Amino acid sequence: MDFINKEVKAYPTYIYRGHADSSWKLIAGLHRIQTFDTSQTPVHLDRFKNASRGRRGFNPRDLHDNEWWALGQHSGLATPLLDWTEVPFIALYFAFIEDISSEVPFRSVYGLHAPSVEAKVNELGINYRGEFELWEL
Repeated sequence: MDFINKEVKAYPTYIYRGHADSSWKLIAGLHRIQTFDTSQTPVHLDRFKNASRGRRGFNPRDLHDNEWWALGQHSGLATPLLDWTEVPFIALYFAFIEDISSEVPFRSVYGLHAPSVEAKVNELGINYRGEFELWEL
């Protein structure tokens, strides 16, 4: 805790992701499914939208596709998203949530400088609407 509080929290512009196995790659759940045909991604999302009808309350607001993906992510849907957090302790929780076994010798916590990602996205001309802020919980 001392290390996180003294060293890591000194970088407030970073976001973090924890892995319970350091051999895991930074790959979204949708892309980990080997049998999934990525050309079916829009169909996959449309099926989730249809299955959600009537389950979002009375007269829910319209959502952008990225918001639908985020809703699906937290409903157990395989999505092209990776969850990140601004809180390093949350990343550590996910890195250590599973019991330590001899088969998994190392855990990982990734740190990503969010302003650098935003700058690269802008440089590439990707239509970015500030999803870091959009998906804060």
